[in-house]
Amino acid sequence: MRMHKTKLFTLLFLLCATRIAYADATTDKVTVSNLTLASGGAQGFFTVSLEGTTAYTAYQMDIYLPDGIEIVSDGNNQKMLYMANKDYSIDGNDIYPFTSTTNAFTGVVTKTYTHTFKYEAQADGAMRVLCYSSASEALKTSGALFHVFVKASPYAKPGLNEITLSRFRFSTPANQEYILNDTHAEAFTVAGECSVLLNISASNKFGTCVLPFDSALPSGVEAYSCSTYSDDALLLTPATSMEAYTPYIVYAPEGFSGTLSGTPSEEDYTARVTDGKAADGFLTAALKQTELVDDANGKNYYVLQRKANTNVPMFYRIGSSSYILPAGKCYLELPKTSTSAVTFRISDANGIPLITTDEKPNAPIYNLQGQQVLRMEPGQIYIQNGHKIIQKNELRINTLNYEKTFSYHALLLLCNRNESLLCHTRPYLYG
Repeated sequence: MRMHKTKLFTLLFLLCATRIAYADATTDKVTVSNLTLASGGAQGFFTVSLEGTTAYTAYQMDIYLPDGIEIVSDGNNQKMLYMANKDYSIDGNDIYPFTSTTNAFTGVVTKTYTHTFKYEAQADGAMRVLCYSSASEALKTSGALFHVFVKASPYAKPGLNEITLSRFRFSTPANQEYILNDTHAEAFTVAGECSVLLNISASNKFGTCVLPFDSALPSGVEAYSCSTYSDDALLLTPATSMEAYTPYIVYAPEGFSGTLSGTPSEEDYTARVTDGKAADGFLTAALKQTELVDDANGKNYYVLQRKANTNVPMFYRIGSSSYILPAGKCYLELPKTSTSAVTFRISDANGIPLITTDEKPNAPIYNLQGQQVLRMEPGQIYIQNGHKIIQKNELRINTLNYEKTFSYHALLLLCNRNESLLCHTRPYLYG
């Protein structure tokens, strides 16, 4: 079914294209009604109308919606674009010709139309609309053509948003084609408070986010920016709050799932967002669904993922295979390098790494003054791999799946009986 639909669109477009050389200019125009949408809220619809003097029988146009404004789908996963006919007419003023029949028993009047209305998404993001009559019946010269139901995401630009309609083709019953001027209209006003879901799994502990409004940090959540990168690792800087349209790495040691609310500001959006993206340091936030793939201009892209058999997420390079990043998530943009994964470290004012994503058994050990030490003394507190540890004067044995504390004499006895056991001292981990 989809194949036939695509072929029909292609055939009709090619037929239109063959007549471009003969198309005439006209002062007729297409208009768009205004619509106010709640930020990330309820849907509404706008109407596309024709204001003209010529009787057309068919038309085609491409609709470009602003970032963050999307066409709503119904319960059957069909986009809600409707021809302005008997079900969606305005004050009963149909632009489409029809015939009426009245049921003799019920008195119900049924309208029959010969025009067919279709639409299909295009590779450049446009929605192409096509309408034609199998009987070549002419439309009225002016009136509502169709309605489009839309909603605004939380990341839509606050304030006025422009819609563009272009690539017009209007044909008369005599097959004369007319080209109308493109329509640019500030048709959408996005306003009001909106909410964003912040979800950090307890197993991953880390995530990325961007908010369209300023917000305090929720309890149990820390946020970090990153503007320092060296030795294939990022050094993260803690934030005391989250600013609007600013990308962050977030950390929740116990996990977090909750809704944050606020009112987006057009001033903040204009100052911090370019082409649907907001950048800070090495992090970039996508305010719309974004396809990432390493380009040929000396840039590599990395997304935060937790792969199998790893304890914590790291930023992994996209490479030549594209990755679809949802709106509200962030990625790293780094100069071209052969590095396949990027770790990150969170340090305090003394430079002690409090959290790290590249834990190693022989990682450097620090005392509480931030000084690196070669060995730990019993009863003292140290930091290794981002954890606080106390060196205790006890001995343990460790096999692949079993660990237990023994007295010194019992341990010597076991070691003498089984040389395969690994005998060692081990600090007690408590943080």
